[in-house]
Amino acid sequence: MLRQRHIYSLAVASALTLAFTQQAQAQAGKNGPLTVSSAGVVVNTYSALTADAPAGSTTLTVASTAGLSNGDLVLVIQMQGATINTTNTSSYGAITAYNNAGNYELVVVQGVSSSSTFGLSKALSRSYTAAGKAQIVRLPRHTSVTINSGASITGAAWNGSTGGVVALEATENTTISGSIVATGLGFRGGASTNTSASNNTNYVGTGNTGGEKGESIAGYGASYPGGSRGRGAPANGGGGGNSVNAGGGGGANANSGTAWTGRGNPSTSTSAWSSAWALESPSMAGTSSSGGGRGGYGVSDFNLDALTVGPDQASWGQYSRPNTGGLGGRPLDYGTDRLYLGGGGGTGDGNTSVAGVGGRGGGLIYLIGPSFNGGGSVVSNGTAGGTSQANNPFADGAGGGGAGVQSSSMPAPPSGP
Repeated sequence: MLRQRHIYSLAVASALTLAFTQQAQAQAGKNGPLTVSSAGVVVNTYSALTADAPAGSTTLTVASTAGLSNGDLVLVIQMQGATINTTNTSSYGAITAYNNAGNYELVVVQGVSSSSTFGLSKALSRSYTAAGKAQIVRLPRHTSVTINSGASITGAAWNGSTGGVVALEATENTTISGSIVATGLGFRGGASTNTSASNNTNYVGTGNTGGEKGESIAGYGASYPGGSRGRGAPANGGGGGNSVNAGGGGGANANSGTAWTGRGNPSTSTSAWSSAWALESPSMAGTSSSGGGRGGYGVSDFNLDALTVGPDQASWGQYSRPNTGGLGGRPLDYGTDRLYLGGGGGTGDGNTSVAGVGGRGGGLIYLIGPSFNGGGSVVSNGTAGGTSQANNPFADGAGGGGAGVQSSSMPAPPSGP
């Protein structure tokens, strides 16, 4: 039986998106059977939209049409473009409009007219923008797919323009004895920042005010309005750790059903930990939150027992082990039939060149076919944040999870030439 793994932790969430259909049309199966016997095989090609494509369009303009031909099946998907709250408050990063972020649909190629333009067999039903990082992903059209034990299919990692998606179609059985893997193919973690200023509690800022935020459906780095630093979580990206030397927040994707607080889910596996959480807040140990986990506390001057002395106490010294870790990324809405990459983790703050970068989110896996079996696995995990260097305890952000919805009822590929 095919195993579908879903792994969740305080700062690294994992999930999976599978899309199935019961029929395929147009030139389905035109690439014949596929047998994969080696690891790391990439079956997709990608190209970024270079012009907006509003609903009703019958042509697409992309960076390159190389490899496209009549009857090819293409996934059109917009990766970013959401807008967020940009105030320097705890509301920073709340999604105010998804816009076209997460829009997707399958189209069939009908005529490649130039090196950058191709036609569609039917008009687009949704709108896509180049500024929102829309891309096309070509799916191979196989009769059957067999992934042997020890072999794997993966994809190109998201690079800010293309990638992050593993997708294929089979008209007959798909046998997975090996694996399909999209771990770490999603949104990027915050970049290394090791020039922080004095203590602050900013949710957003520029310059040397803390670690960098992870990538999300709202942007990355310099594209974030108001700055890319600070503990606020932009959409599903993790917040950066604040000065001095707090950890970055984990990225996020789907909603677990509990309200988002940005604090994650405190581990209470031992009674000592439950007591330690209570030193921060009496109710902390019993809290839970959708989305990513919060980054660790900041640095202290003295090495006290954290199980008996809570954060922000004068006994820690000038640097009082402040509770200024990056907030965990916010869960996304899948109720409007959208698909997303896992959010990137925020970077830990650092001022002595030892903080690690945020981890990458998981990618999107999109499978089409009538049946799936085998003893293998289909996996999309986020990656852990980079560790601090040398012997310094400066924490860093962890990666976001993979796309967080599983579906067994998706539209069939459209008809075409």
